[in-house]
Amino acid sequence: MVTRTLDFDNGTIRQFTVRSDAGKIIGRDIENILTTSDINRATLSDRMQTALTANAAYLALANPTIVQTSIQVQRLTKEITGLIRLMFDMVADIADTQ
Repeated sequence: MVTRTLDFDNGTIRQFTVRSDAGKIIGRDIENILTTSDINRATLSDRMQTALTANAAYLALANPTIVQTSIQVQRLTKEITGLIRLMFDMVADIADTQ
C-alpha cells in the first residue's frame, strides 16, 4: 500500500513524501492550501463575470422603472466595492459585496 508522510506544513503549502509498499520513496506530493483571501478573490472574480450579464440586461431596458433603477444602483455599489477590495487586496472579508 502506498503511504504519504507529511514533511512540512507552513500554512500555505503542505509537502508529503510518498512511499511504496516496500518503503521506497516514489515521489513527493505538494498541496497548496487556499486561504480565505484566495477563496474570496475567486468569489469576487466570479461575481464580476455575473455582473456583466446583469448590467447588460439593465442597459437593454428602454425605460427602466424606479424600482429597477434602485436595484441597479444597489447592485453597482456592491460591484464597485468588490472591485475596490480586489484592487487594494482588501479581501479578508467580502460580506459588503453581496
